[in-house]
This record gives sequence, C-alpha cells and structure tokens, in this order.
Amino acid sequence: MAIFWGGQDTVPNHEYFLEDLKGKAKFYKLDTYEHLDFLYSKSAHEEVYEDVIQIINEGCNVNKY
Repeated sequence: MAIFWGGQDTVPNHEYFLEDLKGKAKFYKLDTYEHLDFLYSKSAHEEVYEDVIQIINEGCNVNKY
C-alpha cells in the first residue's frame, strides 16, 4: 500500500494513519502539497503521477497467490 499525503494538508488526521499503518504501507509526503493539490497542481504529473504509475507497475510484477 502506498499513501501520498501533503505536508500542508489539514483534512486527514496524519498522526492516526502514520501510526496505525506503520510497517504496512509506504508513505510519500509532499511538503508543499495541500489536500486537492494531488489533483489540481500543475506539477502533480511530475511529483505524483509518475510515482503512482511506477508503484502500480511494480505491483503488477508481484506473483499472485
């Protein structure tokens, strides 16, 4: 599981998911991002989407049960 979150985001409870999912997920923090920047930022393609695509592609190479 990969979780992308913004350092300027005030919507989710960061402390909760960081602690609860510790060791179960990889976290990607973008310090200057707010909640909707992941959708609307002009730099989201370079800063987020390329990483998401890479993570998905790597997951597709994992052997299925």
